[in-house]
Amino acid sequence: MEFIEVKEGKTILNVPKEFLVKRVFYNPVMELVRDMNVVVTKCWIDYKKLKNKSYLDLLSGTGANGVRIANETNVEKVYLNEISSDAIKLTKKNIESNGLQNKTTLLHRNAKRLYALLDQRFGFVDVDPFGSPIYYIPYIYNFLDGGSLLSTTATDTRTLFGLKEDTALRRYAMKTVPIDFYREYGVRVLATSIILTLSRYSILARPIFGYSKRHFVKVYFEIDVGRSKLNKFLKENISFLNYCTRCLWREYSNEPIGKCGFCGKEAKVSYPIYSGKLFDEKFAEFVIGKKEEFSYLKNSKEIFGIFENVENENISNHYFDVHEFARKYRIDQIPSLENISNKLKENGFVASRTVFSKTAIRTNASFEDFVEALGNPKIKA
Repeated sequence: MEFIEVKEGKTILNVPKEFLVKRVFYNPVMELVRDMNVVVTKCWIDYKKLKNKSYLDLLSGTGANGVRIANETNVEKVYLNEISSDAIKLTKKNIESNGLQNKTTLLHRNAKRLYALLDQRFGFVDVDPFGSPIYYIPYIYNFLDGGSLLSTTATDTRTLFGLKEDTALRRYAMKTVPIDFYREYGVRVLATSIILTLSRYSILARPIFGYSKRHFVKVYFEIDVGRSKLNKFLKENISFLNYCTRCLWREYSNEPIGKCGFCGKEAKVSYPIYSGKLFDEKFAEFVIGKKEEFSYLKNSKEIFGIFENVENENISNHYFDVHEFARKYRIDQIPSLENISNKLKENGFVASRTVFSKTAIRTNASFEDFVEALGNPKIKA
């Protein structure tokens, strides 16, 4: 196998010349996620004044993420675990190339059995597999402690976006539906499953940052412990999502509604679903204050663009994709997003663009008020 040298952030990485080989897997497209991990990890340590600055990269592959964390953040120790012998050899080379031998520990174990080897808690646990992280969550709860940060990434987007309902029920124990705000929905589906899985061990996983782009879904969770806090969190944030595939009406509720509140037709119900905030506004404000520190990152502009829009993202738990509405309604000429937003603001609502879609608007307006801002178009037969 031939290898080449690439640079990500401040780190030199040796990777396979043919990137996406199974034995030694490296995906250059996921540099965005690794850049996010660098920003969030470094800022979380300062924001929370963490004493436990250890980091577990559960599925480290060629070590691209773990080595970068060790090299570009103020963690004290990074544990990189990988089952592939070839990947371990390459990870070791990447560690040595960046002079990180004293800051890293290599582990060569099946990720689902690692708990039998390690009896310790980590300040950070990263679960980034090929596919879904949900299979590993029951095996990592012993590594988490109050104040820990859990980082999860999924690439089974068709399932998370509601396009493979049987798979979602089997894999995530959730009833899903095809939906227009599918990128945010995918984040909420992943968040829900992880929240409920960890709740079985009396662990509260509160989302602080969720994002989706291309073929991935990413969610970070702040970990807390305590049954009373957990029970309160679940009661307040786990809901039913009622959704009409005919007119795109949607409403979160404590009980299934089953009937569209706009056109009166039967509505599908997705459940259980996390309906709370996806972003921690105070943490976002802290991160924005560190912006210049991360200007060297390739994806710095996009990452900080998300953090800078967090206040707007939290005004509602869904967005309206204008192009999807144009397909469902008799709209001859699609109004500009600016005109729709201005109309909503004139009517006293908050309206903004969303980081999840370039063709969508996020607003605290009701469904009926949004349709009115579109010009009250008629549903196609």
